[in-house]
Amino acid sequence: MIPLFAPKPDIQRGINLNQDREFENELVGALRKRDVHAMELLQQTYSAALYGIIRRIVQDDFGAEKVLQLSLERTWETIEQYDPAKLHLFTWMVSIARMVASTELEDQ
Repeated sequence: MIPLFAPKPDIQRGINLNQDREFENELVGALRKRDVHAMELLQQTYSAALYGIIRRIVQDDFGAEKVLQLSLERTWETIEQYDPAKLHLFTWMVSIARMVASTELEDQ
């Protein structure tokens, strides 16, 4: 079962793409092992910044929350496809969120 997490857009934290690569690698490793606590950490670390990007695309709170949730689920489902040699984790998550947002907007 995919863990579901409510977005916390009121927490404004910047993402430092140059943050400790060891942290990112450990997080990805734990996600690939289906560690639910790693998913919680992913959500806590990246959801506010990701929500901000999604909100600018979707332009309403309900839609942005839905896209954020779907994006986190897609990240969980496809973490095996992530290649840290190509992108930072957050950059990969943004590309997922943009695809999900585009699909949601087309479906409206």
